[in-house]
Amino acid sequence: TTATALVASGRDCFVRRLGVRVRRSASQSISAFEYLKSHGASLRFCGDGLRRDREAVLTAVTDHGESLRYAHDSLRGDRDVVMAAVAQSAASFQYAHDTLRSDHHFVLEVAFAAATSSASERQRVIDFAHEGVRRDCMLEAVTKDRRKILTYSSTPTTASKATGTS
Repeated sequence: TTATALVASGRDCFVRRLGVRVRRSASQSISAFEYLKSHGASLRFCGDGLRRDREAVLTAVTDHGESLRYAHDSLRGDRDVVMAAVAQSAASFQYAHDTLRSDHHFVLEVAFAAATSSASERQRVIDFAHEGVRRDCMLEAVTKDRRKILTYSSTPTTASKATGTS
């Protein structure tokens, strides 16, 4: 892949690829937000101003969840930002602020969000929770999953499909 770096000042940026400056003139420059929409991983190359900017960080994590790692601490503790990041990548929960990773209710909310609906994705989220809440969250998640499985398998339509009867 080509080496890419985002150089930002204020709300403008340009990209360097292998040392070649892409921006030709001020009128052709691309805004940092536009660039982050499809290159969220480039948040790591942004200055502190953009890493503190909620809109820029939301844009980046929506494209590349693990960009949460480069967000300012205050935004790594923002529930909406973390939910957007985890919706893109369950592994991004490891970069959430300690207060959120130790919040039992939030951990379960994130684990059962639509984008992390598979058991393995829920497991990844819970694995990144603080040790103090990890066990309780895991037990609750397994209980909820078990109820879903039992409810699904006990419906007449499902049972007849499984046995081949009508």
